[in-house]
Amino acid sequence: MRYFLCILAFLMIAPAFAQDQGLYDPVPPPGSAFVRFINTAPETRGVFANGKKFADAPAFSITPYYVMKEGATKLMSGSVDVDHTVKAGKFYTVLTGEYPKVVEDKPADDPSKAQLIFYNLFGTESLSVKTADGKTDIIKSVSRGNSGERTMNAVKVKMAVFKGDEKIMDVGEVTLQRKASYALIMMDGISKLMWTRATTDTEK
Repeated sequence: MRYFLCILAFLMIAPAFAQDQGLYDPVPPPGSAFVRFINTAPETRGVFANGKKFADAPAFSITPYYVMKEGATKLMSGSVDVDHTVKAGKFYTVLTGEYPKVVEDKPADDPSKAQLIFYNLFGTESLSVKTADGKTDIIKSVSRGNSGERTMNAVKVKMAVFKGDEKIMDVGEVTLQRKASYALIMMDGISKLMWTRATTDTEK
């Protein structure tokens, strides 16, 4: 009877253990780099690295970071075709559009803080991120085609994008959480603003 009860207990626990195992993403292999793409086009575009298709990125979107081997890498999306050497443990964002380039992102390595990265893909102006009332700088003076970064406390805050003292667009109220990284992208032409929390896809 005792043996039977032990077998029964194991059979009850095993499915739950299997479900728990599915909660965790695969661990990236040693020597991995992490690359994501910003699609600034008004249509869906495939994103590729060294000929491998990782996803179809919807219009005006930012992909998760994808795991890639370190080394020379050809990154493609639509008409964008850039060569870049990616390094193990580093994070990169591919900017598409009129001036394609690869930007190295600072990793979010302070678990007690939130991270915000601002990408300025708007016109030729230098832009800043401030509190919505314009009184406090969050990320100052990011030139066209570049990014700025800030590590900050976990807070709820109303933000906006400014050109000098002129408010260009409200971001709205956002909640920044510890151990999370967020991307804010200001795009050209239609004055499109994107806000997203960074994720990593380890299964592609």
